[in-house]
Amino acid sequence: MVFSIEYLLRLWSVAEAKPDNTTWKQRWDWIRSPSALIDLVAIVPAFLNFFVNIDLRFLRILRLFRILKLTRYFASMRILLVVISKERGSFQAVIFILIIMIVTASSGIYLVENHAQPEEFESIPKAMWWAVVTLTTVGYGDVTPITNAGKILGAIITILGVGLAALPAGILATGLANELAQRREELEQHFREQLIDSDFDLVQNQMMIDKIRRELGLDKEQAQNIVLQVLREQELERREKEVEVRQKNFCPHCGEVL
Repeated sequence: MVFSIEYLLRLWSVAEAKPDNTTWKQRWDWIRSPSALIDLVAIVPAFLNFFVNIDLRFLRILRLFRILKLTRYFASMRILLVVISKERGSFQAVIFILIIMIVTASSGIYLVENHAQPEEFESIPKAMWWAVVTLTTVGYGDVTPITNAGKILGAIITILGVGLAALPAGILATGLANELAQRREELEQHFREQLIDSDFDLVQNQMMIDKIRRELGLDKEQAQNIVLQVLREQELERREKEVEVRQKNFCPHCGEVL
């Protein structure tokens, strides 16, 4: 009941988020959002018992989906979800390749093992269990090839599975590294802009610099490097202005003081 009231209150108050848009459009957009769908899936099973005369207590497990809402409180989980969203095309390609490999492997093992083990490899769909276990390099050992051709095919599929299993991990690791590097560059650029736009002395006012650093989540070493870069740029700019002033005070033709 508490979750239901919370859901209705959030549905009603979400209209205040963007006053420029229509009220019901904002509410409809919120209903289709991932967090609202998680809430709905967790709440609906409690009300189905009033309309269906079937024991639906097993649907209570759907309430565990509310745990997914905790991702909003952890920056690392949000970054992971962003990376998965950005790399979804790569993951879709890997899944497509995996499906092709499973169908190919199960068809091949069915052809070479069906006569030797008709019960274990009765059909291609039944052989897919062996293909999945072998391609993922899990190897439960409940179903194994006994013919020479089956063993050779199993060895080839196992070797291919090692490389295939590493693809998602590589994609995820590369995406995380790129996302973290991009976020670090954005934070450093923001920190640099605040230092340049500020009126305080970068050498004397370390407390203000430390305050800005903590607000942006930068460590001391990163902040110190950026401060040094800004100081160098300011010093270089000051020297260039001095040179320009000196050049204006001398005749460009004879070089004498004006």
